[in-house]
Amino acid sequence: NRASMGLDADKLQSTTAIAVQAQMSASQGKIEMIARVFAETGMRALFKGLLHLATKYENRPKIIRLRGKFVPMDPRNWKTEYDVSVNVGLGTGQVQERMQALMMVLGKQEQLLQQLGLQNPVVSPNQYLNTLKQLVQLAGFKDSGQFFASQIDMQAMAQQQGEKPPSPAELEMAKVQAKVQADQAKAANDIKMAQAKLAAEIKLREAELAAEMALKERELYMNPRASTNIARPS
Repeated sequence: NRASMGLDADKLQSTTAIAVQAQMSASQGKIEMIARVFAETGMRALFKGLLHLATKYENRPKIIRLRGKFVPMDPRNWKTEYDVSVNVGLGTGQVQERMQALMMVLGKQEQLLQQLGLQNPVVSPNQYLNTLKQLVQLAGFKDSGQFFASQIDMQAMAQQQGEKPPSPAELEMAKVQAKVQADQAKAANDIKMAQAKLAAEIKLREAELAAEMALKERELYMNPRASTNIARPS
């Protein structure tokens, strides 16, 4: 209809951006439906046929580029993997919507990295890097390598920060040092307990002697003729 063919420039003067976007989305609905039906009924069977032909007539492995690296690929190993399902995507939406979604993901990743550190089970620096590269590609730059590295080497970064993993000899030395420290702490605790026990025995003996002296003084007061010789403890 005429609404799907476009709008006059004058009509955009009093129309909000949301209304214009809704009008454009509605005009593309039929085209998207045709594309999805074509993918479901035609492209699905086409790719299954390509898999069958590749496994039937290929008789040697090939070298292909996968994720930026050249790896060997042998279609002969796929002969028993015909039971596959082709997934037709639901669409990825407009570029601005995807960029907004990625910006939200990027902000959450930055928050997690700041709070939990680089070594956390939720998000890794490489996942954060992938989000940045997706944003660059959505902005129209095909080669994200102009702005960011292809991958972060966590081991090299840990070595630069002085966090290299300890060797077996270092681990054994750490165990020995820990045992020596534990033995020293136990010996110091035993000495402290022995000193406390000796001090308690001395105080108890002093109290006994004081009680004996008081008893002798009372006996002398009650019986002046009693002997003043106090038996000394052996």
